Amino acid sequence: MDKATVLFYVIIFLFLCTGIITLLGLIKKVDVEKKYLGMLFSTLILELVGAVIYLFSSTDFFDKTSPDGVIVRNELPTKMQQLTSPELLNILQMNSQQVSKIKALDDNLNELKKKFDSQIPSYQVITIELNKTIKKLDNINIQYVESKVYKDKYIQLQRLFLVRMANLNSAISVWGPSVNFDWKPEEKKEIALMLQEALKRIKFMEATDTPNNDPSKSHQLLIAYQQSKGFTGKGFLTSEVIAFIIRDYLKQSTVHLG
Repeated sequence: MDKATVLFYVIIFLFLCTGIITLLGLIKKVDVEKKYLGMLFSTLILELVGAVIYLFSSTDFFDKTSPDGVIVRNELPTKMQQLTSPELLNILQMNSQQVSKIKALDDNLNELKKKFDSQIPSYQVITIELNKTIKKLDNINIQYVESKVYKDKYIQLQRLFLVRMANLNSAISVWGPSVNFDWKPEEKKEIALMLQEALKRIKFMEATDTPNNDPSKSHQLLIAYQQSKGFTGKGFLTSEVIAFIIRDYLKQSTVHLG
C-alpha cells in the first residue's frame, strides 16, 4: 500500500470520527460542551463542502468514455489486458502490417489461380501424371525397403562369418602359429569342420559337397586353396590363410550387394 492510499484512509477515518461524534453530540447521546460541539459541527460542514467541491471538480458526469480504455481492455484477451498503452499500440501497428502482407499474398494467390486455370495441359492431365509418378515412387520406396532389409540380414550373416573366422584363428593359436592336420588329427576335428565351412562359404568347395569334421579332407582342401593363392608353404593352416579366406568372402559380398 502506497503513501497516498494510507493518507486517503486516514482522512476518511478522521472524517467518520468527526461526523459520528458531532451527530452523537447533537442528539445528546454524547456529552460535548457547546463550544466544542459548535467547532465539531463547523468542521463537519467544511469537510462535507470540501469533499463535494472536490468531487464535482474532478468528475465528468457526462463523459461516457471509460478512463484509460477500461471497457476496451475488458474486451481484450486476458493476457493483453495487462499490457500498457504503448505496447498495445505497437501490437496494433504490427497487426496492420500483417494485414497488408496477407492482402498482398492473397492477391498473389488469386493471380496464381488465374494462371493455373489457364494452363496447358489441364489440371486433370497433370493430376493423372502426378498420381502415376507417385505410384512409381511408392514402388521404388518398397523395393528400397525390401533391399535394405535384405542387406541388413546379409550384414548380420557377414558379422557371424567374421566371428567364426575369429574363433578359427583362436583355435589355431592353441596349437601354435599353425595347424598340421596330419599330426594328431583326432584332436583337430572341430578345426577341420570350421575350415571346411569357411571354404564352403567362399564357394571353394563344390555346391553338392557338405562340410564335415574329417581332418584328412580339410588337409587336402587346404593344400588346394593354398595352391590357388600361390602360397610357397602348403599343408599348414595359419592366420595368413584365414586372412585370405576373409578377403575372398568380402569380395564376394561386395559384388553380391552391388
